[in-house]
Amino acid sequence: MKILKFTVLFLSIVSALPFSVTAQDINVCGTDQARKKLIEEHPEILQQERDMEEYTRNFVANYNPQAGSRASGTYIVPVVFHILSQAGVENISDAQIFNQMKILNDDYNKRNADTATVIAPFKNNIANVGFEFRLANRDPNGNVCNGIDRIYTVQSVVGNDYSKMNNWPREKYLNVWVTKAIGQAGAAGYSYYPSTVDALYNTPNRDGVILLHDYIGSIATGSAFRSRALTHEVGHWLNLKHVWGDSNEPTVACGDDDVNDTPQTKGWLTCPGATLTYKDANGPHVISASKIDSIYAVNPIFVNDSIYRKGISCDAHKTSNYENYMEYSYCSKMFTAGQQSRMIAAINGTKSNRNNLWSPDNLLATGTEDTIYDKAAPIADFGIAKRFVCTNDDASFLAITDASEVDSYLWTFSNAIPSTSTLRN
Repeated sequence: MKILKFTVLFLSIVSALPFSVTAQDINVCGTDQARKKLIEEHPEILQQERDMEEYTRNFVANYNPQAGSRASGTYIVPVVFHILSQAGVENISDAQIFNQMKILNDDYNKRNADTATVIAPFKNNIANVGFEFRLANRDPNGNVCNGIDRIYTVQSVVGNDYSKMNNWPREKYLNVWVTKAIGQAGAAGYSYYPSTVDALYNTPNRDGVILLHDYIGSIATGSAFRSRALTHEVGHWLNLKHVWGDSNEPTVACGDDDVNDTPQTKGWLTCPGATLTYKDANGPHVISASKIDSIYAVNPIFVNDSIYRKGISCDAHKTSNYENYMEYSYCSKMFTAGQQSRMIAAINGTKSNRNNLWSPDNLLATGTEDTIYDKAAPIADFGIAKRFVCTNDDASFLAITDASEVDSYLWTFSNAIPSTSTLRN
């Protein structure tokens, strides 16, 4: 029988002013802004990034996924979610996190059903990256855990590098922080390249992904529309750039991501859709996007550029890979083989200790060497519904330990009525 016991003393509680995020807002990735700010503070990062690019080019040039080497196998990555909350909707359930982990693993192993609708120019270049992400079953002290760390804190409404509380060693875990708000305007979250946070003072503590709670999973506060945000941010964590390059200005100028099989593009803020329009001597025609290359090759002067260019890249006659996970199109479905090679280079590299994550010793230390999980005992933790109460006013206390592992609750209060309770909240 697992009984959670809470003992509460009534104290004055001071917190920051309330902050809210509209659920319907569509936010984008803040990686580029966060990176630029860090480089302004530490310009020496640029040399670290140049070194990583040289290593990556050499690795990719010699990489053969068919060679049967360790580089072509499955990589297991231990993960910990730090849920920063004030006992509101941002304190997402274990089920929502499990749902996100399934989506993440499906995307990185080509198990996502929407690959069936990838447009023709890229249908034969959908990468099975071969990364398996597992929630940690041991914390840094070797204690049994479920890979979910719940922290009651005002930092949930701050959402910046200093909100990355209780980071677990980045050489052992991928840290993911979940918050109510992100401090960077318009951002759903962000992460850093391995080279950006490799060696500088305090940057190891910044390594990982920070995301809004409603961009986690496809259930509860999440949604299918936003559920690929973690796939995108983990791509950055594995050294992928946006497909248009190092900027947060898609649709402005042609750019490149240093991957050979993702054509240069201006990037997308919406999905161009499955059909396009072209015009010839007989008038306008609506056709499948998969046929646009053949139409353009036969009679390019008849293409209605203003519509056609919604489906092409900045390389003449090449269709844009707008369904890429590193796009902003919100119809992302795939990584390419070139991106796979770049991520495998990162996971084999020493920058930010990525190469230690999947080592047998680390998988044993984090309890991720297999999928048989030990059950962790719940730890009593609580939040409050109101920050301030007066004498003789009601006060509401909320259990923020997930209920799935709890059989019963026992609250005891000092100088209050009632003095005990067995309700969850």
